[in-house]
Amino acid sequence: MAKIIGINKGNSTASTTIYDPTCSSGSLLIKAGEEAEKSITLFGQEMDIATVALASMNMVLHNQAQNLHGIRQGNTISDPKFIKKDGDKEVLEAFDYAVANPPFSFASWTKGFIDDKTKARSYRASVKYCKRLN
Repeated sequence: MAKIIGINKGNSTASTTIYDPTCSSGSLLIKAGEEAEKSITLFGQEMDIATVALASMNMVLHNQAQNLHGIRQGNTISDPKFIKKDGDKEVLEAFDYAVANPPFSFASWTKGFIDDKTKARSYRASVKYCKRLN
């Protein structure tokens, strides 16, 4: 993956940032860090708290702990953790590279969004309103 997106020792510095919004055990971040062969800054977010701990441990085991800015726990879409202040408002942090292996098998990936019953009520209300317009 790191080779595909162009991370290599010739174009990476300590200020180069890589983000994995679904980092799981951190393997993509580790590979990107190894490919750079220099000090780069790694960021990750993971929903499962146990997997956050596993990813942090993997960073230590693969000599990437010095590059790790942080792996934070939470749903990347409904509760992004890497935000910064821009004047009086909060905005998402920007990164030089992003790598991800989306958790397609995760059953409750929609946690934090509108539930199906609420969607159905909203849909029915919209249909009724449109019918009245005709």
